[in-house]
Amino acid sequence: MIPLSGDIPDSKGVVCGKIDSNSIVRGTSTLKRGFAHMLKNGVVMDVTNVEQAQIAEEAGAVSVMVLDKLPSDVRKAGGVARTASIRIIEEIMDHVTIPVMAKCRIGHVYEASVLDETNVDMIDESEVLTPADEYHHIWKWDYLSHHAESIFGQTDKRNTLDTVLKVQTPWIVYVPKGYYLLCMPCPYPDNHSFTAATGFIDGDEGPNFLNVQLYWHELDGITKIPAGTPLAQYMLVKKDSIEGDVRSVTDKDIKNLRLRSTILDNRFIVDYKPLKEVKWHE
Repeated sequence: MIPLSGDIPDSKGVVCGKIDSNSIVRGTSTLKRGFAHMLKNGVVMDVTNVEQAQIAEEAGAVSVMVLDKLPSDVRKAGGVARTASIRIIEEIMDHVTIPVMAKCRIGHVYEASVLDETNVDMIDESEVLTPADEYHHIWKWDYLSHHAESIFGQTDKRNTLDTVLKVQTPWIVYVPKGYYLLCMPCPYPDNHSFTAATGFIDGDEGPNFLNVQLYWHELDGITKIPAGTPLAQYMLVKKDSIEGDVRSVTDKDIKNLRLRSTILDNRFIVDYKPLKEVKWHE
């Protein structure tokens, strides 16, 4: 019996590697079970094509399960059900941003291996499909969880959990067209247990869930985040290009900096209003 918190050290599904100079471990029990817990209290919608998957995402589903046939069609086919087409699974993965799951038959090791190579987010060894083996289930520890590794390049991995924690909020955000909603860590935080991952929501892609991805730095014990603690900061960024000028510092730049310091130093209380009255660029 494997404990709920345990891992199988020699399983093929646990892979150690490096991103730049950071060591990572993929496919751990923490990641696999944690990912499943992240979808709790949400709706996982059964779909059979790209159009249905996109409708499910727009309606607020937390994930989609790709089926070869819907249950009603399975009954019409005499109860015979197979895993979905790999082509359709890949098409759905290319058209939605929420996690994509797929089913394999009980005991069908090679079917699970094909889905593993397809990089689906979760494999369901399903009793709904026609079993390949009535008695023996797949040894699931030999399969790897596929999640984007590029996100770990944003933080120091030495004191960070080997997976990103996703905080699901009840809010949906509409970003104006022509803008990005940029997510960044909070400056000068009081709580150093986590750091928000940097990313953006594209306003041209319609409404989106306002979820926060956190790098977790507390590796031991229990940590509580008090109510009202800021998790991240958001700002609107216009997509218009900005032209910049990179050059060496001039005498005029030095003069302006000295003038700025003089204005602030000559006031008993620091007041930035006079700075706005100076025509710095003239």
